[in-house]
Amino acid sequence: MEPLTAFLSAMIALSVAVERVVEIIKGMSRRLREDPDPRADPQGKGAARRRLILQALAAFVGAVAALTIGPHNFLRTIPDGGYESPIRWIAAVFLGLMASGGSAFWNHALDIVGAIKSAKEQLTTAQQAAVAPKPVPPRGP
Repeated sequence: MEPLTAFLSAMIALSVAVERVVEIIKGMSRRLREDPDPRADPQGKGAARRRLILQALAAFVGAVAALTIGPHNFLRTIPDGGYESPIRWIAAVFLGLMASGGSAFWNHALDIVGAIKSAKEQLTTAQQAAVAPKPVPPRGP
């Protein structure tokens, strides 16, 4: 459970960083900051294009961050290769795509893992209490 918790925590941090960078970039461009006027875009194609661009930007920023940090630092099972390693690049793209989902998703996943961990601990405690010998009350004369 510990490696999963560490992975989810790292993904939350990466997702928050991605969101901040995308927000900064959005702040520099009115076309990215605002949906087009519905009168000028009645079918919503411009708004859909804007959302697609923002998702692609988030995936790119996440991939660059994961590549720079090293995918091995997110998930220990990924081999720790240099920049020439194709595994590092593929893992970075995959982590970038995952981070573009947003920190709310990863925070929710971490909450679920925490709840499962607490339930397992309570079950273990209850099982240990059931196995423990019951005290024998003293008998009188």
